[in-house]
Amino acid sequence: MSLSASGPVVRATWRAHGAAVTALVCSPDGGVVATAAAEPRRAGPTRVAGAVRFWHAENGAPLAEPSGGHWRGVVQELDISPDGTLAASAGSDGVVGIWHVAGGFRVHALRGHGAAVSSVRFDPRRPRLYSLSEDGTLRVWNTDDFDQHWVVPTGQRRAGALAVSPDGSMLAMCWRAQAPVLLWDALKLSERDRLILPPRGMAKTGPWHLRPQETN
Repeated sequence: MSLSASGPVVRATWRAHGAAVTALVCSPDGGVVATAAAEPRRAGPTRVAGAVRFWHAENGAPLAEPSGGHWRGVVQELDISPDGTLAASAGSDGVVGIWHVAGGFRVHALRGHGAAVSSVRFDPRRPRLYSLSEDGTLRVWNTDDFDQHWVVPTGQRRAGALAVSPDGSMLAMCWRAQAPVLLWDALKLSERDRLILPPRGMAKTGPWHLRPQETN
């Protein structure tokens, strides 16, 4: 999809999967689209599997042959690294998948979460990957070796959403409608501020004004 004076213009459409798409993301340069779907299985411990695929954004051609996914659950979110070489998948099986984008295959299965992973995000400035889970933790992985470096309790055992600021200094997390959005310092991995959403039916417009961060 591209923009024109009259609005968005569809550039290409293609049939990516034989089942409902559960997640998708574009690479930072816009050249690749990653998709995931809950595709049916003929055998195995679950009825569906979280298949992950990579496509040329311009024409929908596959980058590589399909080669795997999350065999015990579905993919709930995808993200692509700042340099476009790797992708991460958040699995309902509690696994964080790491994928080689050009080759289309999984290179790591990061285990440690005790429940479904609902969100994954690469840090735009540092070799980090964040994963948020229904087990009540935020985990931080080093993308140089994919070792788990930190496990931080969130106190929320439910599906949540995670975002990282463009400069990598702040994390934003939220777990349910009308709940505060928690803002964490990405270096200290501790709460810095929170955004209180307006009552249901009242729209919030314009930027959020945050308090200056306190220094020790």
